[in-house]
Amino acid sequence: MMKREITISYHWECEALPVEIPFDMAEILEEHTYDRVYLMVKDGYSAGELFCYARTDIEGYETPKDGWECHGWWAKREVCL
Repeated sequence: MMKREITISYHWECEALPVEIPFDMAEILEEHTYDRVYLMVKDGYSAGELFCYARTDIEGYETPKDGWECHGWWAKREVCL
């Protein structure tokens, strides 16, 4: 028998955004995270940087021309049980 637990942690920041990341933007960043992590894990990485221009409107704020610039990191933790 083989049993393994794999955990992916990630963290995003959008410095130009003066409020907490809203739900709509979080969904965009989460999807980008899954895509990026999948490609990097496939290439043998266990951690890496994240970068995304999230194009979404946030009530009360003018959306930058290219979208909200967000950056972060991800890391994979693997434990054989």
